Amino acid sequence: MTQGGEGRQIGKGGCLGLILLSILFAVVVFGSIIYVYRHNATPVSRANEQQAIDQCLARANAADTSPADRQALMENCQEMQKQFLKKYPNVAR
Repeated sequence: MTQGGEGRQIGKGGCLGLILLSILFAVVVFGSIIYVYRHNATPVSRANEQQAIDQCLARANAADTSPADRQALMENCQEMQKQFLKKYPNVAR
């Protein structure tokens, strides 16, 4: 009977180790994604994102844009601006 108890104890430890390794793996993966997202902010990518926002605003304010499309575009442009300011907090707009 002691062997069965020891076997269960080893199994629980192995399961706990697997869970801890899985959590550690998830933390490393998400940490890597966040690091790349934060440190991939080159001046070229910042300029491209700024240009995309400007084009979005120009399209929303175009004379041939319907009011419904204008409202949807403005919401999208505002969301793009919010994401831009989160990614580049030191950039004055």
